[in-house]
Amino acid sequence: MCQKSEERLRGFTNKTITSCTLIFLSLFFLTSHVLSQVDSKKNEIQFCPSSFQALKEGRWGEAVTFSTSSCPLLRETAEWLLMQEPQSGCTFEQISHFITRHLDWPKINVLKERAEEAMDEKVSDSSLIAWFQAHPPLTGTGSFFYAKALLRKGMKKQAQKFLRHTWQTQIMDPSAYQKFMKEFENDLTPNDFLKRVDMLLWEENVKDIYPLLKYLPILQQLWAHGRISLITNNAHAQKFFEIIRFLFKKDPFLRAGLSYDYLKYLRRKKTLEAYEFYETVSAKDRQHHLDKWWIEKDFLCRRAIYNKNYKVAYTMARDHHILEGKDMAEAEFLLGWLSLRFLESPQKALSHFKYLYKHAKRPQTKARSAFWVGRSYEALGQKVNAGKWYQKAAEYQSTFYGQLASDKIRKPLKVQTLVVPPQRQKLYNAQPLAQVAQLFYASNQIKKGRRILSFLQTKASSLEEALALIALTHQLDPEFKGGIINDLSKDWELLIHDAYPILPLPRKTVPASLVHAIIRQESSFNPSVISFDYGHGLMQLMDFTAKRMAKRLNLPFSESRLTEDPHYNMVLGIEHIEEVLEEVAGAHILVIPSYNAGVKAVENWMEQHGDPRGLLPYPIDLIDWIELIPIKGTSGYVQRVLANKRIYDVLLSSQNSNEGT
Repeated sequence: MCQKSEERLRGFTNKTITSCTLIFLSLFFLTSHVLSQVDSKKNEIQFCPSSFQALKEGRWGEAVTFSTSSCPLLRETAEWLLMQEPQSGCTFEQISHFITRHLDWPKINVLKERAEEAMDEKVSDSSLIAWFQAHPPLTGTGSFFYAKALLRKGMKKQAQKFLRHTWQTQIMDPSAYQKFMKEFENDLTPNDFLKRVDMLLWEENVKDIYPLLKYLPILQQLWAHGRISLITNNAHAQKFFEIIRFLFKKDPFLRAGLSYDYLKYLRRKKTLEAYEFYETVSAKDRQHHLDKWWIEKDFLCRRAIYNKNYKVAYTMARDHHILEGKDMAEAEFLLGWLSLRFLESPQKALSHFKYLYKHAKRPQTKARSAFWVGRSYEALGQKVNAGKWYQKAAEYQSTFYGQLASDKIRKPLKVQTLVVPPQRQKLYNAQPLAQVAQLFYASNQIKKGRRILSFLQTKASSLEEALALIALTHQLDPEFKGGIINDLSKDWELLIHDAYPILPLPRKTVPASLVHAIIRQESSFNPSVISFDYGHGLMQLMDFTAKRMAKRLNLPFSESRLTEDPHYNMVLGIEHIEEVLEEVAGAHILVIPSYNAGVKAVENWMEQHGDPRGLLPYPIDLIDWIELIPIKGTSGYVQRVLANKRIYDVLLSSQNSNEGT
């Protein structure tokens, strides 16, 4: 489709290579009903073997060329892959036409960027304006072409408005920056340069700031250098800040970023001055970049909680002004939890937890907020209302808080078997992207297939679609099924047998439910996975841990076997759990955080906050102890593993009962 270079298409004859124009026109007239055929993937492999072979070998251009009208899926898949590559040879018209017909495909923004890179003077102004009105520019190159087209069409006001917005908000590569400056420098005001510098400072993109400083007045250059010194932790940053803070104390625009950078500088230094300084920052200044302010405030809140300064933590979290998303959820939970458990304000806690429940969308957040509403009502002596809210939380029994709520109302845990009707499953498998996934697996391109399945996971709009995707993944890639289920569980309540497989364990020295719960959280039952921090296999063992366990068991160590031999991985992993159990005196509740963060970290948390086993001299409520874990990732990990373990307790008990009858 898109001609690139002789190297790209080596071995082709002129007769073999169909021109871009002919393919482009034929692609336009393809009918969608071909894609809906259940066996289209198999048929296309038979009809276009050369195209399939080229796809299998990663020769996208050749796969397009060898395809015929009988193989629309192969062709579109190859085009999609080819168009993602820089300098693919595809024109703007070809890429934009593909995008228009495939807006529901993955990597659309990448294709949009490639379309902008493919723009040239041959593209008409009308086409450019129409395109960018539907698809705002993502790159500096695209913005440049859009602005030029607007100006040539006499739309000067619109062009200037767009230019200023782009200049003040968009990161540009060096080439796009040079084009912009060459063409539009005289149209930019000192205020435009100031706002671009400010944007880059908020993004901590220091290298792109220096060429712009000459366009700023001297005092504003001083302001920029002051912020840079804070961002880079310069040795003179403190003195620099003390000099310039008073110069700009009456300028809210310049003051806001400077205040943020200084708070972050103090937070990194772990000094109490961060809290004192925060109190001096005006509420108006904290309205800029709420997400960035919250990151710093969250750090400081957690540190204050760790040091038992609960009022300070509440004060910092109170004015977050975030209306949605995970930051809002975290802020509102913190406010409610602090109010109820440490500040003796259950009524105030109610308002925070109810607000969180109202805006929650995911099972975990729904269960968490509803449970704590119930607990707040309990603190107020309103048992009937508490029960109603525990009922709401107990709707999500796959979650930690859903299970706690189920205990409160004595609701038994029930794992279901849910299956999509065969005809509905066939329809799901026949949709274009499901067919693309099957095509990738048929061509042994596992990573690409997994990316399509992961994309389909983000698009699941009903429980039936989620279940159909699970079934498709099981068919194509059983190892990957657990990961898909875990991701789907963020949006859907999936207390189903498929989500909790039972493995034959090599050793029975540790409770089977604990081993399964850890494996489910660590690797989603994918035996070959290697994490970004180099955890290996089912139980995500680090090399040094695995070596130590192999030595304890007098076994030879093999790094490759950690991901190639699930039995070997579990033998060493279970031995590691045993080792941890020895260090925590057999306390199962301490094994889980220790497996994730280490025994020493857990000992520190117990010394600081108390013993979650309820032992003297410092007993503490288990739920509070888990929420007090200063590493949010570990706190969430403990909750998920405990929830997994509870479900496996039920499943394994049922299995043992069945085996005994």
